[in-house]
Amino acid sequence: MPEIDFEAEGMLEGLEGEAREARLALLQELSEDGVPIEDLREAAAAGRLVLLPVERALVGGAGPKYTAREIAERSGVELEFLQRSRVALGVSNPDPDERVLGDDDLEAAERLRAFREAGLPEDGILQVSRTIGMATARIAQANRELILRTVVQPGDNERDLAHRLEAAA
Repeated sequence: MPEIDFEAEGMLEGLEGEAREARLALLQELSEDGVPIEDLREAAAAGRLVLLPVERALVGGAGPKYTAREIAERSGVELEFLQRSRVALGVSNPDPDERVLGDDDLEAAERLRAFREAGLPEDGILQVSRTIGMATARIAQANRELILRTVVQPGDNERDLAHRLEAAA
């Protein structure tokens, strides 16, 4: 695998000293772990590079591997109902042909199919999904606050914080 010139890619702009070295080390680790350059570029530009290890831990090391259309086909749930369910949960709907979903998304779609096969009405499933989405948002906010109070330490650089957040996830 050829070494990436992160400087030339613009991912070290505005950083000096220890902050620059920490960013470079984090970029190299993520690259060696198989994160595509496009994902690194996007995360750095969006200011969420420090969260990339957490995102990968939550999705799984292999990263996204399905499109919404593939999830719908594999699970036997119509794409439109799958998308309405995701909206009810408070989760964004990717482009149906964008490969951004993982095994957890497939399992969730299979549960949707099982609920329907058990005779649960779609409007009832969507109402429960909305309730779960609202509760999950509150839980996520409480977790964010807890993690920020306990995980983030004075003097953290991006690399240190990324590793600590990944371990907490």
